[in-house]
Order: sequence, then structure tokens, then C-alpha cells
Amino acid sequence: MVTDFRVALKQWREIHPLQVYLSVERVTQGDAATKVGVSRHTMGVWLQGTSNPSPEKMAAVADLMGWPLANLQTAWAKWEGQKP
Repeated sequence: MVTDFRVALKQWREIHPLQVYLSVERVTQGDAATKVGVSRHTMGVWLQGTSNPSPEKMAAVADLMGWPLANLQTAWAKWEGQKP
């Protein structure tokens, strides 16, 4: 059962809106962190679902992705709601 949970958690992390963007656009986590103005560690914490960006940083992520802020906030909240 623990293995099933770990697999589900890994799959959940892979569909993070920001992770999908990074994969599709071939942007490294480090490059994205620099563009948003945070450390690579902070970016990783967001991608793991451990923490969320401040409103200011969420706007910077939306700019990076080329998304309207409201769309990113909605997608992020939907993703969080699917956490195993």
C-alpha cells in the first residue's frame, strides 16, 4: 500500500501546472526559479506541493508561463485538490 501511495504522489506531482510547463517548454527548474526570483529549493518545494508561492511570486510564475494569473490560481488549486 505504501508503494501505491508513493506512485500516486509521484504521478500527482507530474501533473503540477508548473511542472507540465517546465517539461513542455524544456525549462529547467533552476532557470525558472531565477526568472521568478526565488531559489531552486523554493521552486522545488512548490513543485512538491509542500508550499505555495506568495501572491507576488504566483504572479511572477503566471508571467513566466504566459498565463493569466486567475487561470494559474485555478489550475493550481485544482491540482492541490487532487492530492492523494
